[in-house]
Amino acid sequence: MDTAGRTAQAVAIHGEEIVSTRSTADIRKLAGTSTQIVDLGGKTLLPGFYAAHDHFPGAGTVAVHYVDLYSPPIGKMQSIAVIIVAACRYSFRMQYSCLVRVRTSITLPAELLKIIDRANSNRSAFFERAASAYLTGLNKAKRDASDLAIINSNADRLNAEALDVLDYQ
Repeated sequence: MDTAGRTAQAVAIHGEEIVSTRSTADIRKLAGTSTQIVDLGGKTLLPGFYAAHDHFPGAGTVAVHYVDLYSPPIGKMQSIAVIIVAACRYSFRMQYSCLVRVRTSITLPAELLKIIDRANSNRSAFFERAASAYLTGLNKAKRDASDLAIINSNADRLNAEALDVLDYQ
């Protein structure tokens, strides 16, 4: 994809170098008799985003807190569809639908920031976890209120059934 968002239909590769990206018809004109042609059947070709080196703690953080987008031989991402499924599974597992991290700015009192920094030197991770815990709490309170409303709306019937059971024993 170029900066204008256009995608190429075909790629010409010589050795280990991409030499051209154009329409399929234009690339076929470049092919010789010994050219190996690989038809991807409509799939998307992505460069091999290979991490030249990883630091163990960072790689572990990625494995736990982010979607692993590595392609083979390191990862499993072989198509855009697989990436989308992985992102959705991650989103579901994390219980929020934020798939893209957005930089934001907030102003807090210096004393509060000192306390936060003592608890966790990674402010972004701290705020993300705090916001997630807060939202989880709000969702639980909402479910609890709904459950309580259902119980209260049926309280007379449930109490009558309980008294019936006690009378029977």
